Amino acid sequence: MLGKLMKHEWIRMWRVPTLLLVVINVMAIIAGMTTSTRVWGIGAITDSFLRDLIMVLFIAGIIGVAFGAYIYFAVNFYKSTYSDEGYLLHTLPVTPRQILISKILLIGIWQTIVTIGVALALIIWLVVGGSNLGLNWEELIVGISGLKTELETVFIQPYPSFKAMVFLMIVQTIVSIIYTGTFMACSITLGQLAKKHRIGAAIGAGVAISVIVSSTVSICQLPFITEEIVNNMGIQIQNFFLSILVGTIVYAVAIVLLYLISEYILTKKLNLE
Repeated sequence: MLGKLMKHEWIRMWRVPTLLLVVINVMAIIAGMTTSTRVWGIGAITDSFLRDLIMVLFIAGIIGVAFGAYIYFAVNFYKSTYSDEGYLLHTLPVTPRQILISKILLIGIWQTIVTIGVALALIIWLVVGGSNLGLNWEELIVGISGLKTELETVFIQPYPSFKAMVFLMIVQTIVSIIYTGTFMACSITLGQLAKKHRIGAAIGAGVAISVIVSSTVSICQLPFITEEIVNNMGIQIQNFFLSILVGTIVYAVAIVLLYLISEYILTKKLNLE
């Protein structure tokens, strides 16, 4: 049943974020092409104005896609879970746990797709307009290779190793993706406890959760953050490694707590079935 729920939710969600990503990538191609005055050839002042205008629109589009997709996912979660449409969902032979897990997973998946799509748009812009922007791809590749080698020498064996850091960053990324969906679900679910102004209550709950979690992360990371530059780079890297590790653990704990709160409210406190 979980698979069917995810399939149904995917069909509901895919059109809007896909359209946004198509639009922003087309804008990336146009923005890349217009870095060259040869595209216009109608005067230096006009060319400059048009290039600047298109770049502003492209940057605004990048920001708009990122925030617009997030808002769309939140609205979709609310409508499909707690509106009249959500009432029909709760008449199906599914549990609150299956509903929450399916929606949280798909929010995380789509957030990942949107992030990759935005990154792709930036890459397309660089590829199309790179030569006109003065970008030397050979130097860039050599620089990235050199940076990787330099980082590998910085990580003092046996702790932490470069591979351990890469693995931790991957885990942190996965945790962040899951946290996004869980945070959204819990904020909206808490908002449903209010008798009036539930959207405002959901926003308030989201702000409160964000402050509590981010403050907890900062407090837990504080012992590993140093303002002094020490000669032993290994100490700095170890502190950085531990700081990321602690932050990842706190967010993982937050995921569990926020999910349990959401499931408890959906099961015990809301009369939706």
